[in-house]
Amino acid sequence: MLAEAQLTGDRRVKVERLVAAVDCGRMVNPDLVMQQIEGGLLFGLAGAVGCSTGFTENVADVRDITELRLPTLADCPDITVELIRNADEPGGVSELAVPPVAPAIANALQAATGVRFRRLPLLSDME
Repeated sequence: MLAEAQLTGDRRVKVERLVAAVDCGRMVNPDLVMQQIEGGLLFGLAGAVGCSTGFTENVADVRDITELRLPTLADCPDITVELIRNADEPGGVSELAVPPVAPAIANALQAATGVRFRRLPLLSDME
């Protein structure tokens, strides 16, 4: 997982590019694997930059999907997914792409700013 990211002048995270190399064993349908990984990358991006909800008395604060501030097409980075083909047993992809996104973005921001972000959503350490 690789991310290219920067902080904008208004203190927002701007992710320019996400690259993922995926080795999940034999793929029955590579197109579906690609779609699953791409969707997971965007879901991980959304979580990393704070597109989520809090909870009050076990009820989600956000009641409508439009309130989540999910990435729009204009906000989406360039995405490259390399599928590593082999004959191993299929491992499945499920949510494989979600967990490595935030650490990759945090590493890119650390390289760009010299500041290590250790909490999610990213930049919440600076508040």
